[in-house]
Amino acid sequence: MGLLFKEEGSGASRDEYIPDEQKYESKTSVKSTELTIKTLTLADTGLYYCALETQ
Repeated sequence: MGLLFKEEGSGASRDEYIPDEQKYESKTSVKSTELTIKTLTLADTGLYYCALETQ
């Protein structure tokens, strides 16, 4: 299990429990969030959640 956290607006991010941090990229805007997995393989099969908290 891994956690990629990105704070909207500031560009600050934090990775936890992610073995290959260069493989995952997160883009966040005011109204949406997007997760990109580079060089996808069968081992990446799983359930991914993306969430956005607005204030």
